[in-house]
Amino acid sequence: MTSARPWLAPAMAVAALLLTTAALPLQAQTQPARAFGSGMRFGAGYAGAIPEALVGVGAITFFGDSRVGAFADWKMTLPSITNDDIYCPEGINPCTVAFVNGERNDQEVRIVDEWLAFNAGVMYAITPEFAFMGGGGIVRQSTYREFFHSEADPAQRITETGGYYVDDEDEGGWVPQAVVGLLLRAGNRLAFRFGYETAPGGMSLGAYIIP
Repeated sequence: MTSARPWLAPAMAVAALLLTTAALPLQAQTQPARAFGSGMRFGAGYAGAIPEALVGVGAITFFGDSRVGAFADWKMTLPSITNDDIYCPEGINPCTVAFVNGERNDQEVRIVDEWLAFNAGVMYAITPEFAFMGGGGIVRQSTYREFFHSEADPAQRITETGGYYVDDEDEGGWVPQAVVGLLLRAGNRLAFRFGYETAPGGMSLGAYIIP
């Protein structure tokens, strides 16, 4: 069975948004320059982690004209397995790996993890254009296993395709994580963020509008 890439379309949409926003009107270049620690104080916008948690929002703030600031964000995996038509079909009760392994002889196909993350931390403007970001957060990992009911007669399969998802009760839960990144000024009203998060592990990114 081939696995879909639900993160690809959101990633392309985010990339298009960042490129469009970065193409600011030429007249904006005539406005008085603002920078980290000097005029650019509060911003809000998109935050995500590639490829596991692409949907999210975040905010940044500098304390007055100080070089010191703070950030916070929330991210999650979408779409969720729990909204899939083949999640926990009626014949699987309770909807657990233990039940499938004990009562059925279906083939395991793959393991799927979903993530929900809440992060916060501090920022320090190394220069008027760049700021270091460091902090931590708490992340909930939800794990699901996909099985296939290999019944020769499609009408006898537990779902139309034979595939279905169940909860893995032995995996997942809440775990702490570390977050590091770099905030880059892109004009008077825009900043980009790039970094790394230890759970689920991967690149984080963001784009903030600064009024």
